[in-house]
Amino acid sequence: MKKLLAWLFGSVYVTIAGAQPERVLNLCAQEGILLWKVIWQDPFCLKLLVPERQCARLMALADRGQCSAEEGG
Repeated sequence: MKKLLAWLFGSVYVTIAGAQPERVLNLCAQEGILLWKVIWQDPFCLKLLVPERQCARLMALADRGQCSAEEGG
C-alpha cells in the first residue's frame, strides 16, 4: 500500500547530514511528516523517502535541527 501511495502522490529522496540527524526525525514525527525507507549511511548522515508535497517542510525542519538537507539521490 505504501508503494502505491508513493507512486500516486510522488516522493523524493532526501539526505540529511549533521551532528544529530535523529533530531530531525523527532521533529518530523512531531509535525506529522511521513517518512519511508530511512537508511542510516553513517552516524551523521541518513537518507529517507518523503512525499513530495512534504519535502519543503522537511527541509525547513532540517534547518531548524541544525542539519543540512539535500534533495535527490
